[in-house]
Amino acid sequence: MVQWIVPLAFVIGGLLAGLICERTILVRLRKLAIRTQRKINEIIIKSLQGMTFIWFAIAGIYTAILSLTIAPNIAGIIQKLLIIIFLYSVTVFLASLSVGFVTLYGQKAFLSASLLSNLTRIIIYVFGILIILQTIGLKLLQF
Repeated sequence: MVQWIVPLAFVIGGLLAGLICERTILVRLRKLAIRTQRKINEIIIKSLQGMTFIWFAIAGIYTAILSLTIAPNIAGIIQKLLIIIFLYSVTVFLASLSVGFVTLYGQKAFLSASLLSNLTRIIIYVFGILIILQTIGLKLLQF
């Protein structure tokens, strides 16, 4: 039972750090972004919403796995799963950020940004999925 205290503390610490970041730091940054009236800042903060909690939670679970004494093959599977979740969350963040920038540019240039936004989203998700597949060992594109 004692060997689970430190890993549990890492998990709880990661979750708490994520909550603190979401509830305080991002809220303050959002207020600052609204005051500056720059759309780029608002796009970045909106894209980060929800992602920081996931990233801190993943970091807490990852360090908990490193501090546990479990079978190496089980630890490897869990670590690979956490890396996949992290890469997918980064893909979602980058897609949201890019679509926000494309929409902002489309508004300035008086273009219909929906086609460009959807194309941007598709391209980023395809690259994200390809990176995830390569991470788990599937080589789809040999260069």
